[in-house]
Amino acid sequence: MVSAYCFPDEMTEAQKPLLGLPQPTDSASDNAAAQVIEQTLAKVSGHPANAKQNILLNRVVDAWRQHHGQGSPNPILILVAGYAGSGKTEFSRFLSDITGWAFIDKDSLTRPLVERLLIALGGDPHDRHTQLYLSEVRPLEYRCLMEAAFDNLNAGTSAVLSAPFVAQLTDTNWVSHLTTRCAARGVDVAVVWVAPTPNPCASTSNFAATPATRGSSRTGMRMPAPSTPRPARPQHT
Repeated sequence: MVSAYCFPDEMTEAQKPLLGLPQPTDSASDNAAAQVIEQTLAKVSGHPANAKQNILLNRVVDAWRQHHGQGSPNPILILVAGYAGSGKTEFSRFLSDITGWAFIDKDSLTRPLVERLLIALGGDPHDRHTQLYLSEVRPLEYRCLMEAAFDNLNAGTSAVLSAPFVAQLTDTNWVSHLTTRCAARGVDVAVVWVAPTPNPCASTSNFAATPATRGSSRTGMRMPAPSTPRPARPQHT
């Protein structure tokens, strides 16, 4: 488990150095660009990357190279999870901007259909808590999200998914199915948990990145335990 702190409000400012990155043409420019990316991620996370965090960092740098015609052809699936308002969407866009990976937000993809389906079933279009939504609608919502992700992965395009993933990452069957499916396609998997801290004066959120090794069907993904206690929150989807 890798833990760090994330400051979503600082992401726009942190991305400015990335606008002037040289294209990967030689080892010197590669190293210079990698250092800028590392410093930017360190600013966002609030901590310098350690050896384990470098697993994700190296993939981000590699994706930058691949985005310019170099780098590894193996795709990666990033699940950016967290409660509503935690900053997961902003962090997902941040990763997508650096890497060129496809960014897929659950609400943008499914909300209109979910609301119409809830109305058709006699429910409230804004319901995200009743048994009707949890048993009849939410599984279809996440199925659409994952199928959209695998459409990209099957085409060799890495994907960054933004969704709560609260129930999914604590469901061993769901995690096992996903890791097995990814392993069969040679896809790397990483989970980033974005969670607000209880102290509003402290950092806006923290995240933990949990990489799963390509080619392994182990159910290594799980809900990361935050470094500080979280206050009780209502259920999110």
